Amino acid sequence: MKKVSAFLKNLNVHPLILIIAGAILVLWPNAPWDTLVRLIGVFALIWGGTGLWQVFSGSKKEPLKDPSFLPSCAAAAVGVWMLCSPRFFEGILPVIVGIAGVLYCGSILYDAVKAKKGIVWILLAAAGIIFSLVLVFHPITSLRTVTVLLGILLVYTGVTSLLEKKL
Repeated sequence: MKKVSAFLKNLNVHPLILIIAGAILVLWPNAPWDTLVRLIGVFALIWGGTGLWQVFSGSKKEPLKDPSFLPSCAAAAVGVWMLCSPRFFEGILPVIVGIAGVLYCGSILYDAVKAKKGIVWILLAAAGIIFSLVLVFHPITSLRTVTVLLGILLVYTGVTSLLEKKL
């Protein structure tokens, strides 16, 4: 059991999921939304499942107090829900992704300004916020364009996560 947990930790599953999901969105932006919703559901289920595996296979005496327990449960539950009823998520997913993008890119912008990382980081975060806001306020008309941009953002996030873990 410890070998599997160590393998998952060393494999960096979460960044790889981001890279694969992003590549799918970039290469297949015209896919039917129910297919994309199901793929995202599979990725969320894998994300949550690997997180729960790491929580319960760890050496902590109280795994339920692990900070990654609730996010892993939520990801697994949302993944199952997306697989069971993709039509429900087709209408709200662009808005949810847009809101998540605003929050995520906002935190990147805050960190970039706080750490004085440079204008490139600030511009990338600002562009992410703008594209995310477009998705929130015009979810259907901007869906294909933002799908590709979201894919690029996911690949970028996965690659930078892998690079940060390696350095």
